[in-house]
Amino acid sequence: KRPGVVLMFFISNKKKVGSTMLHRIGQSVLTCPTTACFDALGSSLYPEKEFEVKTGFQLKFFGDKFEEKLEGVYPFTTWKIPIMSGEFIIQNSLKVGKGIAGGNFLIIGKDLDSTLEAAEKAIEAIKNVENVIAPFPGGIVPSGSKVGTQYQNIPGLFATTNESYCPTLKDKVKDSQLREEDGCVYEIILDGATEEAIKEAMKLGIIAAVKVPNVNRISAGNYGGKLGKFHYRLHDLGL
Repeated sequence: KRPGVVLMFFISNKKKVGSTMLHRIGQSVLTCPTTACFDALGSSLYPEKEFEVKTGFQLKFFGDKFEEKLEGVYPFTTWKIPIMSGEFIIQNSLKVGKGIAGGNFLIIGKDLDSTLEAAEKAIEAIKNVENVIAPFPGGIVPSGSKVGTQYQNIPGLFATTNESYCPTLKDKVKDSQLREEDGCVYEIILDGATEEAIKEAMKLGIIAAVKVPNVNRISAGNYGGKLGKFHYRLHDLGL
């Protein structure tokens, strides 16, 4: 048996879902040795609003008229695309549903080593929660941002460094959220299919993180409510 993984793709513009899925799967799944690609959407925020994109149908053209439609092999339409290592199998259509991007919590620690260890422990605890991902490298964000900028004339600059949580700026900004003993902050950002998945991942991650010595406290970014309507308050997680 081959190992399987579930990939979750989060796209802010509904109209671009089809093209984005085609590019991501075409460039990162088709090109990976021994892969095949099937739909695995198990849940979403609003199941009644789920729809399909014909990623497999579009990707079949890579076969340059040598592709074949598989009949009777699976309970859904699939395509067999010949490739140099053998063949690539992909389902004709993939489901898309509404999800949530941006659940988060901050791990505030005494120093880099202990705070990074706590963040790694948090990700280890989160990784088996279904229907949720930590989308940044290794699941850990060292450069958390805020919404907005002091620069006036730079188009497209919507997010900048979150100076309130930068240890080197504790004595330079009036609204620093750090104390004298705080030397490092890592952020865990979570994207998920449902609110329940986000909350469960946050809870397990925080429980794991606070067990590491020299973790001073856990906080979370609110960003003035500018990043969406879903807010997850730490006190409501049942910790």
